[in-house]
Amino acid sequence: MERLEETLRQSFGRIDHIRNENVKDLVYKVGRQYVKVAQDNVVYVATSLNQHKLIMATKSGQVEFKDTLGHIEKNNDWLVRVSQSYLINPENIVDINMPSHVISMVNGNKAVFSRLYKDVMIRLSSELK
Repeated sequence: MERLEETLRQSFGRIDHIRNENVKDLVYKVGRQYVKVAQDNVVYVATSLNQHKLIMATKSGQVEFKDTLGHIEKNNDWLVRVSQSYLINPENIVDINMPSHVISMVNGNKAVFSRLYKDVMIRLSSELK
């Protein structure tokens, strides 16, 4: 009986792991606490005016935390770098204005992309249409 219970526990654990594998979250640390934000809720991550801090804008607001843009980019392959100081979630782009280099997002914010990332923006613009 014990062996059956253990086998069932392991099976349910594997099912939960497989189900949660497709869910992507952005995880950041505040003090000793880790906070998870769902992928579809993240609009962009940008550098802050405060040294060594980032601003993450979500559909419902924004938060500032200590991290590096490179670390966030490495751990969240679904975010796209559009300038030296911006990572955006392509799912939350409303419009891309190529001549003025401006990206409009679902929360009303706008970001400027650099010429270096123009090819990335052309690809995103074609996917948006």
